[in-house]
Amino acid sequence: MASGNRLGGIGRAFASRNFRLYWTGNITSVLGFWVQLVAIGWLVWSLTESELWLGLVAFAARMPGAVLAPLAGAVGDRFGLRRTAVIALLIGGTNSVVWFIAVLHGLEDVRWFLVFAFIQGVALGFDLPSRQAMVPSIINSREDLSSAIAINTTSFQAGPFIAPILFALVVRFLDISAAFLLNGLTFYFFAFMLSRLDLQERRAGRGGGIFSDILDGARYIGSQRGILVVVLVMASAHLLARPYIDLLPAFAEIFYGKGDDPTGYTILQWTSGAGSLLGGFYLAIRGRNSGMGRYMVWGLFSIYGVLVTSALTANFAAGAVLLFGAGLSMIVVAVGSQSLVQSAVDVQMRGRVISLTTGIAVGLPAVGSLLLGAVAEWAGLQPAIVGAALAGLACWLLARRALLREAPGMEAGRA
Repeated sequence: MASGNRLGGIGRAFASRNFRLYWTGNITSVLGFWVQLVAIGWLVWSLTESELWLGLVAFAARMPGAVLAPLAGAVGDRFGLRRTAVIALLIGGTNSVVWFIAVLHGLEDVRWFLVFAFIQGVALGFDLPSRQAMVPSIINSREDLSSAIAINTTSFQAGPFIAPILFALVVRFLDISAAFLLNGLTFYFFAFMLSRLDLQERRAGRGGGIFSDILDGARYIGSQRGILVVVLVMASAHLLARPYIDLLPAFAEIFYGKGDDPTGYTILQWTSGAGSLLGGFYLAIRGRNSGMGRYMVWGLFSIYGVLVTSALTANFAAGAVLLFGAGLSMIVVAVGSQSLVQSAVDVQMRGRVISLTTGIAVGLPAVGSLLLGAVAEWAGLQPAIVGAALAGLACWLLARRALLREAPGMEAGRA
């Protein structure tokens, strides 16, 4: 109990054996995933030096998650969240192993990256919503939910902080292809840890077909004003702000003149990840839902302001500090939105609703990366980033009052 008091919500969440097993597998797979992501970004930029190709590969990797999200949620609710996640992790891990073999043997056609990225995106489209929706079932008390979500989200955001260091070690002592093998092995490990959970899952009734389940989920979201507001607000952030991470190789070279080797790029990844890690750690220790609406509102304002400023400076050190702020702001938005939705959603609808929010978090950055990459290819990176951030600020002005009005009820567990 003492440690739980010292660590606040973190200690309470880790008091659950199920959560400890889940987190161990999750953080391992997250690190493998981000090491592979850094490797993909560097290889694509090295082969093409094209912002458009960076956007295309990101689109192929993430868009399936958005398209498949409603189906993934219905499948998880009907057949079991854990079973769905395990099968998807095994498929994704095998894809990475095959990708490793291809890169090891000198794959130089970037079009194959689209194929592998697409398969990975399909697997993640079923895996991520299922693992996210599982969180309320593996903690000891509903009071620990916001901390568990913050830990879970921060674990994902820890990837940009730690993965660049691991990537540099992989490149130095092994080969860049090993990044793909590492990711595959970590996915297998997470599947094994999920299989060890002591979990009694509630499954939706089988009265209708799978597409009937999907429609029920969509109708439910549309009928819950608070959830709908949060979903729309987070969608704008993932479309207009989150794609900056996929374009960091271009940031390093075009904005800051650091394109000669991976060092500048990995530093930007590291500082952005450090901001996410610090923000998520604070929210996990804070350990309560109250005030999450306000945190989310100011996190949204901050991310857009930071991106405008980062696009207008040519100083690498200043840019790294600003991207630290970008990572901090994005984690606040991510944790705030998930905490509000998970607190308010009906348990029988959880898989379908969380699949939609996870699909937004995975798929819309892919659309944004593709659009921003295309605009940057045509008009330049700076106008693309500044334009997207200003559009995001306009969305913030339109939505902030509604979010502040709906948030208190959701914080208390009402949609």
